[in-house]
Amino acid sequence: MKKLLPTLAVFISLLTIVQPVFAGLPTSNVPSSSAYINLSSSNVIPLLSQSGVTNVGAVDPTQQLSITVSLKLRNKDALKQKIRTAHANHKSGKIVSDADMVANYSPDTTTHSKLLNFLTSNGLTVTKTYGNHMAIQVSGSASVIEKAFNVSLNNYVDNGYHFMQTAQSHSYHQT
Repeated sequence: MKKLLPTLAVFISLLTIVQPVFAGLPTSNVPSSSAYINLSSSNVIPLLSQSGVTNVGAVDPTQQLSITVSLKLRNKDALKQKIRTAHANHKSGKIVSDADMVANYSPDTTTHSKLLNFLTSNGLTVTKTYGNHMAIQVSGSASVIEKAFNVSLNNYVDNGYHFMQTAQSHSYHQT
């Protein structure tokens, strides 16, 4: 359980940072780090500061981490409506087929490819991809992850549990 917490905390913190990043990537060119702007802040850092969690310092830059980066759904409102309609008609079971999900709601292959290129060109190693293009697992040192996503990772302790969280709460999107 203690080994799972650092990975889970890093995943959650990066999810709040990265998910808005790639959802609307233009299809014309690969994102460059100079093309990012600050969009919005996460509510995780204020929550941590109010909860009695103790920041015990920066993560070792050489520490190897495994993270999962996810992409936003396409046509999310249409998917929500499809699910609401099915529930209103008392339909149970599988509402959206795998093929329908990939064709209409999962991130498209161009966006997925651009994210893969971004991750690998920033020094991260892809360890797993999913056929629905919803997520990509990568690994790399803490310093590589910090540089790729323009964040600082810190170690925290709460009731004997150790975890990592971004020290900054940035969301970036290509302009």
